[in-house]
Amino acid sequence: MKVKKILLSLGLSALMLASVPLTAVGPATVQAAACKHYNKTNYVLKEATCTSKGTKQRRCDDCGAVIKTYTIPALGHNPSVKTTPATCLATGLSVSTCKRCGKELERKVLPKGDHNYVTKVTKIATTTSEGESKTYCINCGYVKEVNIIPKKNSTTKNCTHPQKTTTVTKQPTCQSTGVQTVRCASCNKILSTTTLPKVGHSYVTKVIKKAGIYNEGLERIYCEYCGTVKEERVIPKLTREVSISASTLTLEAGRHKTVRIVNAVHDVTWRSSNSAVATVDKNGYITAVKAGTATISTVYDGKTYSCRLTVTAKAVSISETSLTLEAGRHKKLRIVNATHDATWSTSNKTIATVDKDGSVTAVKAGLATISARYDGKTYSCKVTVTAKAVSISSTTLSLKEGKQSTLKLNNAASTVTWSSSNTRIATVDKSGVVKGVKAGTATITAACSGKSYTCKVTVTKAPAAVCKHTNVVEDVTKPTCVKAGSKVTRCKDCKKVLKTQTLPATGHKPDSGTTTAATCQKTGKTVYKCTVCGTVTSTKTLPKISHKYDSRVTLAPTTTSTGKEQIYCIYCNKVKETKVIPKLTSASNIMSIPLYLQSNYSKVKYGDGTLATCGQGPTCLAMIASYKSGKTVTPEDVVDLYGNKYYSKTFGTSVNIFSAANNFGIKSVTRTVKTSEVLRALKAGKPVVSVQKKGLFTKTSTYIVLRGIDKNGKILVNSPQDTNKAIYKSSYDLTTQIAKTSSSFLIIS
Repeated sequence: MKVKKILLSLGLSALMLASVPLTAVGPATVQAAACKHYNKTNYVLKEATCTSKGTKQRRCDDCGAVIKTYTIPALGHNPSVKTTPATCLATGLSVSTCKRCGKELERKVLPKGDHNYVTKVTKIATTTSEGESKTYCINCGYVKEVNIIPKKNSTTKNCTHPQKTTTVTKQPTCQSTGVQTVRCASCNKILSTTTLPKVGHSYVTKVIKKAGIYNEGLERIYCEYCGTVKEERVIPKLTREVSISASTLTLEAGRHKTVRIVNAVHDVTWRSSNSAVATVDKNGYITAVKAGTATISTVYDGKTYSCRLTVTAKAVSISETSLTLEAGRHKKLRIVNATHDATWSTSNKTIATVDKDGSVTAVKAGLATISARYDGKTYSCKVTVTAKAVSISSTTLSLKEGKQSTLKLNNAASTVTWSSSNTRIATVDKSGVVKGVKAGTATITAACSGKSYTCKVTVTKAPAAVCKHTNVVEDVTKPTCVKAGSKVTRCKDCKKVLKTQTLPATGHKPDSGTTTAATCQKTGKTVYKCTVCGTVTSTKTLPKISHKYDSRVTLAPTTTSTGKEQIYCIYCNKVKETKVIPKLTSASNIMSIPLYLQSNYSKVKYGDGTLATCGQGPTCLAMIASYKSGKTVTPEDVVDLYGNKYYSKTFGTSVNIFSAANNFGIKSVTRTVKTSEVLRALKAGKPVVSVQKKGLFTKTSTYIVLRGIDKNGKILVNSPQDTNKAIYKSSYDLTTQIAKTSSSFLIIS
């Protein structure tokens, strides 16, 4: 029947929800059916205690309505008594406390008890000496009586037992009787034995299982001697009130806070009514986003728990309102929670300055105010600048005899004068270096700007301790290729040799060899030497080789006489053949090659400068191009055509520029070092370019053009650096002058 009612209620609610118009823009309000309160739960609002009543409510789990409020009666105290027994020395104490709340209910003082006397034989009587027995309290040791036991004799067997002692040999319990024995103090004979009756149970209470939220507890009353259980009591479950940890909160934007359901036994789902103002995760962790209000809520066991949250904007402030800096120090200020830059200023630049980022620099002693203008408001910081304090680096110093240490006067503005009160104890130089002389005390003083700063120096004797060899040095004799070396480790203080180590010989390290080339007359050799010691490690013989022939002009031809050319061996100088060079014909041996001077083209850019500074190659090519093509080709035309294609900053203009000049009637370029080939080319009307090193024609390096042979067999030269035309007007011997400084020749065809 109850299930039917619930289904009917849910059906009515669903019907009413379905009747809501679907076209509504705002949130729809649904009137739910009247709750029948079928699902009810009891909630403890206030726990009952020993002395006060509690309160609980019965609420509907569906609608949350309070159905009934109950009063929980006070529980009353649950007493437990703990007793400290009285003795003959001290009073006893009985304290009654409540097991539940811990309150002390009653306290009784127990009066002192009587002495508990026993008699003990302290000395046994013999036939030659008397014995002794004492009657005393077993608690406090008080001796009531001392008795003399007579000597033993033949009449001992007829002892009249004048003194007796009583002893409990077995204590009675709740389960068994005890035994008490009476003996004669004289003869130690057992006179009688008495059975002591059982005693009653001694009950105590103990919690066997503590009560919790989900379970009942158990306490047991039992005998502390035999363990007999008198009674077991059930401890009721603990009840806890469920609530939210905070019903209202105020947070600054960007801050966080966690809310929780107090005494919850399962997880809950949290939500925020306005996530633009504040968000909350599944653990109740709230993040304030921006200024506004929002409600953080959850449903636990059918009840809604809410926290009203107010989010305030981040407070804007200056990081420090007052500041003390020593001159020369820096400190950065900032506007806390600023979203854009502030404008910084100082009231006195001679005291303290500030940059656009708020970094303050203390200049000199005084007061200044650093201000920041932000969103129409001014935030200020009062800055106190103090002068740099002058101080001595140490006011006390301990030194051993012969040791030294350096003192400094920090922030001194003028010359510091150092002095010692007793130079026989400690000395100091002008740099503040203090040296201990002998045991004693002295005062080191630093004087600066009319003030004195002192340091008390205590010099102690250097202990004659056993050397620990902490200051070691290694004497290394390096090994050679054939001789072993050594490494000796010794103490620098006591000179003791600690370790000697042999370093093996390294062996020879041959080089790549120095070769004396073989010739047609003698063998050659390659000598290999050690790169370390220079010792010859091996020698390789190179066999003789055949003659290597070359040609040379021994007599240059002229227009009136023939010349001579020798074919000779470059090794042994043996002449294989001598050739006659025909007479020169003046018309056929001088070419009409124009002379261009590179200094005339200082405005034409080339290489790292202009043609005037590094244009020897293009200038010589222009001379040959004009001759070969029959047209006027200037150095500027060459640069226009090739630019810096053949120029290198390291080597200047490459010889390849001549090989590439086929646009100017140049078909081929032959590179040679033979003067005979140069003569034949000039006689055939072919221009020759000589690559010159430092020497007769230049102070660095250059190109020159050989334009022909005069009637005396000398060579005519065009030089691009010949500003006064002295070279142009002269003639030069090919072998002894031109070839001497030429690295190679280029025959232009």
